[in-house]
Order: sequence, then structure tokens, then C-alpha cells
Amino acid sequence: MAGYLNAFSTLRDECMSIGDTGAAIVAGHAVKLVRLPIGLSGTDAYHVVAAAGPTDKPYAVASFRNTLAITPGQAGRILLLTSAFALVKMDTMGTKGDGIAVTTSDGKWGTSATPVLRLAEDCAAGDLAWAERITV
Repeated sequence: MAGYLNAFSTLRDECMSIGDTGAAIVAGHAVKLVRLPIGLSGTDAYHVVAAAGPTDKPYAVASFRNTLAITPGQAGRILLLTSAFALVKMDTMGTKGDGIAVTTSDGKWGTSATPVLRLAEDCAAGDLAWAERITV
């Protein structure tokens, strides 16, 4: 894609959000949707999210562009899973092509038989790794 600088940019799939609970959500962790934006100002203008667990359907991933963790008092960016690529925080090691899903209660990702995303690179446990959307 020579000549098109934004070909792999995730900016168009990012939204502003705040946390629903006191837990801090850091980059790469999966989040579930608690409430869509319902107003024009204050906390009503944000997606309200919480950390996704293994039994939740992940809605987005906390963006690696956040300098602070997402909390009820600190807004941050989330990357919707409709994006072609997402940077995820791995709980287990994985290899390129492995299917991954949320495996911990704080939103970390690991290899899974029922994947949500597919790894685009090899990674070790604890790494941030690029994953791609699984298309039909």
C-alpha cells in the first residue's frame, strides 16, 4: 500500500470511553460495553466500559495510545473490534495464526478454541501483540 500512510491506521475505529468500576483498564485489555453515549456533555458523552472476562463478549480493546489507564474518573480511547487490526495484551504465548479470546477476568487475551481475533505475529506471555479480525 505504498503512498497511503493511513492504510493500517486504527484511528478511525477508536472512541472515547470511561470506566464503569474502580478497576483501571490498561492498553490491550478487552472491554465490554456497559452503556453507549447518551448525551452531549460530561460522562454521558462517553462509551462506558468495564474489563471483559472469559464469559463476556468483548466490545473493544483499550487503545495503546492511552497514556493513563481508563477509570471512572479518567477518560481514554478504546479500539472497537470492527477494526482490521488491534493491539492486545496477551496472557499466554502465541504464534502467528492462533485464534485468541479473553482468558482472564481483567481482560487479557490467550489462545482459544472459540476465537474472537487471530494473532498477526508471534508473542510471549505478557506482550502486546497485533491481532487481526477473523472474517467469514
